[in-house]
Amino acid sequence: KGAGPPHGAWIFLKTFHKKYVVVEQNGLVSAGHSDVNAFDNFKVTVLRGQTVDQHSGHRVSGHISLQSVHHHYVAVKGDGSLKADRKEVSDWELLVWVDNDDGTISLRSDAQNGKELYLSAELDGTIKASATEINDNERFTWSFNPDSGPPVGEWISLSGFDDTRHDVAEQGIAMQDDGTLHMGTNPRERFKVVAHADQAISLKTKGGYYIQAEGDKPLHANIRHARGWESFSWIENLDGTISLRQVCHGRKYWSVQKDGTIKATATKITKSEKFNVVRETCPVPDIGTKDLEGSAGQ
Repeated sequence: KGAGPPHGAWIFLKTFHKKYVVVEQNGLVSAGHSDVNAFDNFKVTVLRGQTVDQHSGHRVSGHISLQSVHHHYVAVKGDGSLKADRKEVSDWELLVWVDNDDGTISLRSDAQNGKELYLSAELDGTIKASATEINDNERFTWSFNPDSGPPVGEWISLSGFDDTRHDVAEQGIAMQDDGTLHMGTNPRERFKVVAHADQAISLKTKGGYYIQAEGDKPLHANIRHARGWESFSWIENLDGTISLRQVCHGRKYWSVQKDGTIKATATKITKSEKFNVVRETCPVPDIGTKDLEGSAGQ
């Protein structure tokens, strides 16, 4: 079974008929293309926690939304057709992500008078929320957009984001002598992006220490191994910034505090939870600590 929806990631969706799901010029969602381009991907946002489907027994995500590159959410219309034309998420934009046993996924809408209807893709490319059970037409495969997502294996630095205050935007995350992270004018710390379990990442300093977000304590880097407190979801925002969220232990976002410290305490993304990414060169030869130790839980 799959690992659930990749929160914050941009993905491609392909039907059982090997056609990609796309948004047409009029906003209608269809699947009649054999080739894929940069505009045929969707951003996945997990809105509610995971549960178990009472009918299939499969683990499901609760609810997700799909957002097009044109910043519109995919909505299920009254006739079951799909259209990416909504600015906000309501019941019509909520979908249930179901992991099937064969590695595919299915997407279900519960918006039509309480009916549970799966998205079904016909051979002619038509997609509608119309099926009451999962057969071939209700199965989809997905893949990450290789041009998005975290730059695994590369070195980066992070600066603050505030489009009304240039002083904040010019500041970067630096590391104090005690390992605590702080937003300030000191030279920005460089971090290596390391792949973690379940599409998460960890950030490692040039000294070989991983950033840890333990409870409501300020973020610090003083541990050699990456486990639960050191794993984060990399979320790409529509304005080009990124946000970082705990994978477990509260699932809170990194947030810049008034005193410049950074804590994983926010439940939503505002300016204080957004960061600009700068690609850097390797500051020193990597000291050779293992990029991934242990499991995702701690």
